[in-house]
Amino acid sequence: MEQAIVQLALRKLGSLLIEEGKFLSGVGEKVGELESELKRKGNILKKYACFFSESRALHKIGLEIEAIKRKTNTLASRLQTSGAKFDSDGEGGSNTRRQPPRPKWSYPHIIEEDIVGLEEDITKVVEHLVRVEKQYQVVSLVGMGGMGKTTLAKKVYHHDEVRHHFTCFAWAYVSLKLPNKIYF
Repeated sequence: MEQAIVQLALRKLGSLLIEEGKFLSGVGEKVGELESELKRKGNILKKYACFFSESRALHKIGLEIEAIKRKTNTLASRLQTSGAKFDSDGEGGSNTRRQPPRPKWSYPHIIEEDIVGLEEDITKVVEHLVRVEKQYQVVSLVGMGGMGKTTLAKKVYHHDEVRHHFTCFAWAYVSLKLPNKIYF
């Protein structure tokens, strides 16, 4: 009788072990499926995070544009009260009549990399600017058009010694052709 009970228990235990083995063999597959699903959802979450991050950045840019518009409108109204004349409607659009060509402006952030023959001039101007006993605040570069004054000024403006010597920088474009109207 004991032997029958042990055999019955062993058969039952064997059946349970077989069922558990089948279940556990499916667990690996289920873990793989779950891992794939989590990766897909993780990618979706990353996309949403990027979208919200970009939206926030765009919103910040929009706020900055609005602030700039307010400042330019304030400036335009102040200039109008001082008697300045405008050729546009203040919103960036222009009147239907043809406008005269605007003057050619130079900007310090546009730098020509391949410059030949200005090294000596750059050194001289930098030496004048950073010389302690003189304390130059303004240096004028004059000469005929096309001689490289603007290029020289840009190279000096971005020179390491000049950048370390001064705490404040300004870039001004001065031309003999001064417009009789202010363009916005």
